[in-house]
Amino acid sequence: MEDKKYTQLFWLTSSAFLFFRLIYINLIPLAPQEAYYWNYSQHLALSYFDHPPLQAWLIFLTTKLWVSEFTVRLACPILAFLSGLFCFKIGKLLFNAKIGFYFFLVLNSILIFNIGSVIFTPDALLLFFWILSFYFFRKIIVEDKSNYWYGLGISLGLAMLSKYTAIFIPISVSAFLLFSPLHRFWFKRREPYLAVLLSLLVFSPVLIWNAQTHWASFGFQTTRRMGELVSFSLRDFFAYLGSQMGLVSPLIYAGIIYAVVKIGKEGFKNKDSVSLALFFWSAPILVFFTLVSFNYWIKINWVAPGYVTAILALVVIYFKKVEVKSLTGWSSQKSFKIWGLTSVVISFIFSVLGYLAPILPLGINAGEALAEWKELARKIEQVKQEMNEKGEPIIIGYEYKTASELAFYLPGRPEVYSNNFVGRPGLAYDFWANPADFKGRNAIFVYDQRNRYKTPENLRKLFKKVDIPVRFSVYKRGGKITEFYIFRCFGYKGIFNLKN
Repeated sequence: MEDKKYTQLFWLTSSAFLFFRLIYINLIPLAPQEAYYWNYSQHLALSYFDHPPLQAWLIFLTTKLWVSEFTVRLACPILAFLSGLFCFKIGKLLFNAKIGFYFFLVLNSILIFNIGSVIFTPDALLLFFWILSFYFFRKIIVEDKSNYWYGLGISLGLAMLSKYTAIFIPISVSAFLLFSPLHRFWFKRREPYLAVLLSLLVFSPVLIWNAQTHWASFGFQTTRRMGELVSFSLRDFFAYLGSQMGLVSPLIYAGIIYAVVKIGKEGFKNKDSVSLALFFWSAPILVFFTLVSFNYWIKINWVAPGYVTAILALVVIYFKKVEVKSLTGWSSQKSFKIWGLTSVVISFIFSVLGYLAPILPLGINAGEALAEWKELARKIEQVKQEMNEKGEPIIIGYEYKTASELAFYLPGRPEVYSNNFVGRPGLAYDFWANPADFKGRNAIFVYDQRNRYKTPENLRKLFKKVDIPVRFSVYKRGGKITEFYIFRCFGYKGIFNLKN
């Protein structure tokens, strides 16, 4: 009876979340990263310089009939719905429907998950396939069903096609098998190795693309990242800690750390396979990025997959403490109830503020995602019309964010070029156009003052003539967000001129 109650609650709540998010995704402009990934979809390839290709392929499909903020993001709330569904299934299969429902509810309360349900980045895909992979893994360790290794292999491959952080999935699986005596026998079976081969087959487009481009993406994600490591920095660590508390909410973040430690102790002490699974699907990624944060600026979304099973562990521990009076006592039980309710309420408040920030004048600076890209595009189009008498100019946006937003919001959505046209690395843009093919063309060069283009004098080496820039300021909520500089440039000579 209780299972039926919580199953109905899940479907009602998850459907409400989906309905709200489908409406919301059409209300705000694309964030620069989303516009960049839409540009991926306009240059279909086996893979890309800084990310695998699955998101681009998906955006290509959802924007096939028409292009809008809604269609670019359409997969996002659907993936969030499916992620919640499999979380509920995992909780129900491992424990009961009540645990499954609250696992789903807490996950949907945190800000980082809500951002990922309406702003389409590779993390939305990664999180879904991470959860799906754990679902298959649960089938393997609880039911000893060997065929689910193949589901896990395919899901791992799709996770790797989403984001390279998925490499922690085989790390988690291997660590679990190594430390779980009851499941170590899988090292002697063929299924795990066939699953690895299957995942590599699914991931093969990325391998082929990298082989064709001198391992460009792998080099960017490894050698370059290693080169950016700095000396020991407490400042970066505390910045990482603060950002994670903000995105998960402080009380839930503290609860997650507590839950991972406790579930790990229980797993090792009692040789409990479920506890060990929850621990090893959280601890490796959380510990790794926490340690790296002392030497590197960790982006806020990198750790998110590690929170999934940690939240499930937290929910399980919470209900154990609340429901077993003989172990906790009434006072302790009541305190833990208050803590749990307060944690979720605060988390939901953070998420609600996150949804409202781009829409209402709350005094919250949401940064680049709030910039008035449509207004900038209108200004660029005006300058373009004025220059058309001397030949239609190409558009060059300095840094991928400006270039991508202009490509999406300019009338007709023309091709927009980026840093490689002015002699700087342009990420994926380096692979989409050759500056040498545009010699003699006029151009509009746009840069955002936040990107600190310090050498505009270089433009005079690249073009025969460069006019004084037009300045375009962006204001929001009574304050100036940024200023764009718009240069009218004539007679492109090529980037080799920078070396002269």
